[in-house]
Amino acid sequence: MSALEETDAASEAERVANQQKADELSEQARKEMIADSGGGGGAAAASTGKPGRRASALAGMGIFDDLKAGPTMGGAEEPGDGAEESEGYQVSAKSSNNVADILAADADDESLAKYKASLLGAAAGGDLGDSSDSRKLVVTEFRVIFEDDKSPDQFFDLSNDAGLEELKTKGLTMKEGCNFKFQLSFRVNHELIEGLKFINKTKRAVIGTSDELMIGSYAPATQPHVFTFPRYGWNECPKGMMYRGKYTSTDTFADSAGVQHAEYSYNLVIGKK
Repeated sequence: MSALEETDAASEAERVANQQKADELSEQARKEMIADSGGGGGAAAASTGKPGRRASALAGMGIFDDLKAGPTMGGAEEPGDGAEESEGYQVSAKSSNNVADILAADADDESLAKYKASLLGAAAGGDLGDSSDSRKLVVTEFRVIFEDDKSPDQFFDLSNDAGLEELKTKGLTMKEGCNFKFQLSFRVNHELIEGLKFINKTKRAVIGTSDELMIGSYAPATQPHVFTFPRYGWNECPKGMMYRGKYTSTDTFADSAGVQHAEYSYNLVIGKK
């Protein structure tokens, strides 16, 4: 074999090895994103089976845990106050969220280009969501799913002011001890959102709690992303006289830089079974 043929063979072997590595990294990143977000980053459907339950926590975020321990006033970590560091999530100051910039970087590297395209999904093909909407994130639906088939889903279209007002006026109602899960559908427009966090603040009288959940990074797309939590199993609504009554909740979506992309408020009423 000539030196030229040996060089070509070595280059081809290296290209194949790099391609395989890119494919492995792509699959690993996809699995990690799904695991970290509890089902976010794609159109994850709600579980329809009846596996294990989680006790006394709204959406698995410990909303009522602090109420058991006693009143807590203030001190909740706000977006941008180092929350991303506590989650171990850091974004490079040199990184770009612009899809065109991401695709253009190292465009001559076939393996890397394929890897980035697999992560960006439809955005790599030019789908940047609704270009006519200036918002980067739009919550298209907020839904509560109950395990009991006799209890219909409660859902609201939050993409417009009318839906937001309906949720604020009507609120959510649950029976103590019921099993449920939350499902949020949202569309990302224009560019990538990194380190998206879901923050819930719930208050009753002078007692307040705050919790946040890192749900991952999302590329723009016309098709809404669907985030269901818990992904498997159900949450159990707390029961007992001390938990019945009306709560005020506010949900916020913020990114790793502390930019708030969406926020809505509603009342939650827990009634006697």
